[in-house]
Amino acid sequence: MRRDSNFVKELPGRIRINTGLRAIYDEATFTSADGQEFGLENKTLAYRIGGRYGLPSYTFSIPISDLGTGTAEEEGGGWGLGLRLFRRYGYLRTAFRFTDGFRLTGPDGDSEFREDIRLFSAFLYGYHLFNHQRYSLRASFNQRDVQLRNQGSWLLGGLITRRRLLADSLLIPTEEDELLAVERFAQTSVGIGGGYAYTVLPFNYFYVTPVVYAGPELRFTLLNDPAGGAQREATRLGLQLRARLSVGYNDGKYFAGVVADYIPSRDKTRTISTQDVRSQLELRIGVQW
Repeated sequence: MRRDSNFVKELPGRIRINTGLRAIYDEATFTSADGQEFGLENKTLAYRIGGRYGLPSYTFSIPISDLGTGTAEEEGGGWGLGLRLFRRYGYLRTAFRFTDGFRLTGPDGDSEFREDIRLFSAFLYGYHLFNHQRYSLRASFNQRDVQLRNQGSWLLGGLITRRRLLADSLLIPTEEDELLAVERFAQTSVGIGGGYAYTVLPFNYFYVTPVVYAGPELRFTLLNDPAGGAQREATRLGLQLRARLSVGYNDGKYFAGVVADYIPSRDKTRTISTQDVRSQLELRIGVQW
């Protein structure tokens, strides 16, 4: 079906280049049975450059500061690569990131920088927009269209994520109130879900777009410890939640905006109870022709 031109202005196929900054915050908290907490965190500021030629969009991220995660002698680092494909009826995104160095905080509150702790994370997810005749998600997050009137759409989609944490030896409190030495923690999650997106236009070409997405997911976890080797946890059913917010300006040629992502997760296995949060704040400035 054709787009309703009273609600969405479709721009012709164009070349686009954009640049900006990206701040990423990764945090994981392990809680023992008696309430003691053991935390990991990494904060990174990166320079990003992206663009589009044809259908897909690409993004390169280069770290420029660890925002105090490390020390004067040692710093955390990392790099990543992402690919996005926007269609008027849906959205597909995949990305991976390597993060090196985390600040470790023990139950007593003392913290230290651990250069040996490394995290690999990757995901693939997509949405289908039911109201794509009158609503454009890419007007706010890809700037390929211009939303002309306030409008929203229900979403249906799926998500696959992969996380792998490596360390020389990481002592984590377990639910039995003991310490477990972990060298590798790997988890794969597969889920489906739904959500809603809505765009408000307070002024000409200015927009505010919140997106909320949630649904069930299956989680497959594998632990490696020096004494017992690989320990496969039972497959569990969990809840996935993703929230996004885009605020900015898009007149069809020039655009600027701030995009925020918030991805919390709680998980309780036979061995470890964890809570982690990944949040991201991105500044995008660009032009298309």
